[in-house]
Amino acid sequence: SEGDYLIGDGLLQLLEAVEALGSLNRAAASLNCSYRNAWGRVKKVEERLGMKILDTRTGGSDGGGATITPKARVLMDRYRRFREGLNESIDTRFKESFGEQ
Repeated sequence: SEGDYLIGDGLLQLLEAVEALGSLNRAAASLNCSYRNAWGRVKKVEERLGMKILDTRTGGSDGGGATITPKARVLMDRYRRFREGLNESIDTRFKESFGEQ
């Protein structure tokens, strides 16, 4: 989109971490990423896609948190399938180029 990619391995890892940890802040910390960077990336993707990828709750007595949206789950699944296909294609080309079966 506009010469920039929307999803890559980094965003996939971030969304997977949010799914596992229930918090964008904890997900960012687990990936040695600042919360500000993670939040900026999420907002950029949401703006470009025109859809939410995270549902967030603010703090308070329950502590807040985040969950991925159903549309984000579809995006993640499609990206995983793309990566699998890409990896298979690279493996096949490598084997063809070097005569391996």
